[in-house]
Amino acid sequence: ALLKGDSGDGTKGKLLRDAHRIITLSFDPIMDLATGKDLVPLMVYSKGTADHDFSNMLCVVVCHDGKPVCSAVLRVFGRHLAEMPLVATDHAARRQGHCRALVIAVEQILARA
Repeated sequence: ALLKGDSGDGTKGKLLRDAHRIITLSFDPIMDLATGKDLVPLMVYSKGTADHDFSNMLCVVVCHDGKPVCSAVLRVFGRHLAEMPLVATDHAARRQGHCRALVIAVEQILARA
């Protein structure tokens, strides 16, 4: 699933919460030194602050058997360039090719854009 920020109660909101959980279990917080806020939720939910604009970030989630297992935060700069600063796989689902599938799917989406 390719998602753009929303913390609603629907399927999209649940997938974003699952993506946030997967990423925060794999990474230490990325703290803004000026405010002390963790920037990871801002990236996942495409939010911004006075000093940081993550409104153009996308969140990618790979599900296996209906369960989210891999997640990434992505910023697209055009058809041939994207930044993926965070990508993580749920610990129980590692070494099964989920991250590879995520990267291949992102490449295919960019190629079609």
